Amino acid sequence: MSQALTMVDAFRHAAVMTRRNVAQFRNDPGLILDATLTPVLISVIFVSVFGGAIAGGTADYAQFFVPGIMAINLMIVSRNTGVGMAVDFGSGVVDRFRTLPVARSALLSGRVAADALRMLLSLVVILACSTLIGFRVHGGAAGAAGAVALLLAFGVALSWIAVCIGVSVRSITTVSTLTSLWVLPFQFGSSALVPTEGMPAWLRVFADVNPVTLVVNASRGLLDGTPALPSIAGALAWIAAILVVFVPISVMQYSRRGQS
Repeated sequence: MSQALTMVDAFRHAAVMTRRNVAQFRNDPGLILDATLTPVLISVIFVSVFGGAIAGGTADYAQFFVPGIMAINLMIVSRNTGVGMAVDFGSGVVDRFRTLPVARSALLSGRVAADALRMLLSLVVILACSTLIGFRVHGGAAGAAGAVALLLAFGVALSWIAVCIGVSVRSITTVSTLTSLWVLPFQFGSSALVPTEGMPAWLRVFADVNPVTLVVNASRGLLDGTPALPSIAGALAWIAAILVVFVPISVMQYSRRGQS
């Protein structure tokens, strides 16, 4: 039955699933607070405590740190996409949807789209609140929009990695652990918190090609009004590669899990 569905049907079904997941945010406001209030508090603490030691002043470190915490927060939010998929499987929701003429990708893309809206809200809130700790957008509206768009695209790509884990692993606890563990070396082995120049040589080799570093550097340039084209190109290449690999694998694993 799913083979008779058109692309329009797939988008329509995904929109329905997105509304379903957004409705869950209203019932669980903690999901919104976790994506908005937490990174704002972290920004205030990090800039206040480490600003003078790392950059010589809180305003200078805020200029460096804010794009980094925006990217790190996306990685934290993206793990909920995989956990949400695991919960849907465990609760039997997926089995009920399988009995309906729904596109196979709709449940997955609907979950990602809903979390993308949560990511967008978090980016806007962080960017707005960061002005209170000295951060300034020197790239104007265009630079801010470009940085948010790039970061959001990266967050969507990360969500598909989490989805792949969520549909491949049966234990909700294991999904939660794996979606948290894999991001750690990419978060801290990057330029999100400190410049890569001060890292050991072996770590800098990894950090300089780390997609988080490229996305953060590209976002910094756009927000500062000095866009770095190599970083932007590298970030877009990583985003495209992640989507090309993990979207089809996620759909395939979703189908296989229904047959097992």
